[in-house]
Amino acid sequence: ILGRLCAYFPRRSVSNSAATVNYIENVVRFWKPKKVHLMTNAIDTERFLPRNPGLSIDSRCVELVGLGRVNQGKRWASVVRILGELDRVSPHHQWRFSLVGKGPEEEKVLSLAKSLGLESKIRLLGSQQNIPEILQQSDIFLFYSAYEGAPNSVLEAMSCGLPVIT
Repeated sequence: ILGRLCAYFPRRSVSNSAATVNYIENVVRFWKPKKVHLMTNAIDTERFLPRNPGLSIDSRCVELVGLGRVNQGKRWASVVRILGELDRVSPHHQWRFSLVGKGPEEEKVLSLAKSLGLESKIRLLGSQQNIPEILQQSDIFLFYSAYEGAPNSVLEAMSCGLPVIT
């Protein structure tokens, strides 16, 4: 019960959004925290560097990548459908999509890829620790989440110099 009371009577609030801070400071009337802190998302630009020009990447195949939990809200099944349409209208283009993450919709995504004949072009890599290296070996970052504030994955991809398609 103490935890619930603390939620109603906060002394401090931390947000990663200036809009939320503004809302708390100017709109909230009841149970307003005494202090509101803004903590923006930070990316380690020493780790998330653009690709080394000398890195050997197969230039004939466009490497697409996505990062995130494999759940309904991230809409990875929709991404697979879009890639299926891309493959249908432009079958001569070579591409591969690597999805980094785990979640309850992994089987659905793999099954959909197989039904569209994309099982050789779509890889689910699961959880990975070497995200900077994966991004540096990619050409385009795909982000199709239904809702997201300021996604770290997009910031990391941009820090690596990748174009982001949302």
